[in-house]
Amino acid sequence: MNVNVIEEETFTTEIPPGINAIIIAVSWHDARELINVLASQIDCPIIVLGRPDLNDPLIPAMGNRKHPLLLGTGLEPGLMESMSSSILERFPQSHTIESFCGGIPVTPTGPFGYRLTFGRKLPIDPRLALTIKDHQTFSVPRFAQVKHHYFPSIGLLEAFDDAMLATTAEYFQKHVVNFSQNTLRWPGFSYAARACQELGLLSRQEINVGKLNTSIRDVAETLFTAACKNVETTSEDFVLCKWQHISSSGEKGELIIKVFQPAPDITAMAFMTCAFAITATEVIFEMALKNIIYPHENPAGLIGLKFLNEIKKFRHVEITTSGTLTCMITEAV
Repeated sequence: MNVNVIEEETFTTEIPPGINAIIIAVSWHDARELINVLASQIDCPIIVLGRPDLNDPLIPAMGNRKHPLLLGTGLEPGLMESMSSSILERFPQSHTIESFCGGIPVTPTGPFGYRLTFGRKLPIDPRLALTIKDHQTFSVPRFAQVKHHYFPSIGLLEAFDDAMLATTAEYFQKHVVNFSQNTLRWPGFSYAARACQELGLLSRQEINVGKLNTSIRDVAETLFTAACKNVETTSEDFVLCKWQHISSSGEKGELIIKVFQPAPDITAMAFMTCAFAITATEVIFEMALKNIIYPHENPAGLIGLKFLNEIKKFRHVEITTSGTLTCMITEAV
């Protein structure tokens, strides 16, 4: 596949001839108006990496297309739902599917021990997160239920329910007893996020800074973003993805993908996100799809297996499986 990269500052809706698909590598908040324009004017598939706001009134308006509009085609949402769908297709009577995902600096530095690699907003909004237990969907505060998991060669990481879309929850609630999507961070991230909220730093209250009229949130986010961007230039990163599976008969399995930074000028997060988006783009050309497609929907399972087959060839990628999920990598051919 030939990929032409167009910088956001120079992008126009006049797409050059020969373009077969458009990948939007900008956050939903920053790209929603552009996506709406493209959906109405451009006659080709559109692949959106950013997490969509499902309550955005623009989404229903973009639904009637003869080409697909893939929403949430990054790592999470995107890769995580895709592989979970692959697991469910392989084991339709699954009892539990639990996933973990994080793009993390090798050394936790900066105010959150985290590096920004996507969008302009810090991922600390105190939104509600979803989890499924006993076929029921529950809403919990995003950073309220923090768990800790030890990963060999990495160390202790914290995990919290975070990234599940309501459309994903609605689907998996019908098919599995328990289902969760956890974000991974170095310990302390969730504490710092909660502290920002409790200190009022996420308030939309307007204030005056000199002659500038702004909000407390905008000032805090500008300062934190600047601090995190300083970290980006000095810290290598890695991506860790894990799926745990329990079959209806109690058999267990794991699939773990660990990706190290492939080169000094490209992050592991950027590599994984780009690789998955391109895989998704390739797959949709093989199928007659249209309208809006959410991360868990067909052809998610096929995209997941094809992605595994592609990235296992790279030296900076480690894939391990056990138990029931050993078949996932053997089927990814």
